[in-house]
Amino acid sequence: MVRQAQRASDTCKCQSHVRLHDDGRVMPTFTLQSLSSSPLETAYRRPTSLPVIGLAPHSRKPALGRKGSSTSIIRDPGDEQVRIVESNIEKNLTLVLMADPDVVRVTTQPEPLYFVDEAGKRFKHTFDVEAELRSGERKLVEVKPSNRVAKYGWKDWIDQISPQVPRSRADSVLLVTELDLPMWLVKNASLILSARTDAPRSVERDIEDYALSVGGALTIRQLTTPWGGPGAVMRAAVRLIYQRRLRLIRPALIDASALVLHNSSVASGVV
Repeated sequence: MVRQAQRASDTCKCQSHVRLHDDGRVMPTFTLQSLSSSPLETAYRRPTSLPVIGLAPHSRKPALGRKGSSTSIIRDPGDEQVRIVESNIEKNLTLVLMADPDVVRVTTQPEPLYFVDEAGKRFKHTFDVEAELRSGERKLVEVKPSNRVAKYGWKDWIDQISPQVPRSRADSVLLVTELDLPMWLVKNASLILSARTDAPRSVERDIEDYALSVGGALTIRQLTTPWGGPGAVMRAAVRLIYQRRLRLIRPALIDASALVLHNSSVASGVV
């Protein structure tokens, strides 16, 4: 057990499932899938050594290339730096967060925090991921396999240490498992991150104007047919969805038959 060392008003709250937005929207708000005719360009690779340049700050250096290790690196198109992740679940979460336009920065293995247990002993713990939202909120995330959460009491442990996390560091603590990250969502995130590296194209404005003129839902195939169809301009549609200029009718895997419409209420500024 962990001693409640700080006042509740000065500390963060615990959330035991993936819900990053205080208005109740489940993170993330996008869904996108590459067409089967187009290869999925992943934004990560399994490394054998630490890259020399472009490495984002870390509080500790994870083991790379170790036998049995799931360590990977992910390049963030936002700041052109890479993040090191130590498990497949952590990798998938980082991809999903980086592809959420409400998230402005993702840090893996962030600066550790110190806690005090019920015996008064001070100990150090490093969360797996820290996410900073466009709203200014910051979330600390503990990533665990679902079969270990109940077995080892991770939810109770998060509940106990959360009151000791100062508000100056984070607004809440999340516990995330692979059940929060279905593979369709991870594939969508990989494609969005890849499309974000593309240079803006004039066809993006044309597609957006066409969607606005229609004023209703179209399949991606219908929307992109005037410019050669999904095989030619799917990635332009992907960028519009990330920028929230197009909106998906429902969250799911997206292919040429997926329904989208113009999001006329979108705020500009997301690139």
